[in-house]
Amino acid sequence: MPRWYRRQELAAQCSWLIAPRSGQSVAAIGQQVAQQMAAQSIKIDWQILQMPLVKISSSLVRQYRRDRRTIQALVPKSVENYILAHDLYRF
Repeated sequence: MPRWYRRQELAAQCSWLIAPRSGQSVAAIGQQVAQQMAAQSIKIDWQILQMPLVKISSSLVRQYRRDRRTIQALVPKSVENYILAHDLYRF
């Protein structure tokens, strides 16, 4: 987020939710991003999303597509249809 285009506008428009991921300290990531943004004089409102740990990431979906494996178990059917229809994440 600290390098995103128009980050100042985006930061002001919403509250940011940080979802837990395997092997990461969610609170530490939130603090790190907040500090990086503060260094740019941008304040963000964020909170940790309380949810079960999900071991699926966009990187995993892209890897499956690169390997020509099905993503059916990784994403909802509508998302799978969109990715396939637009031929996304193929390299």
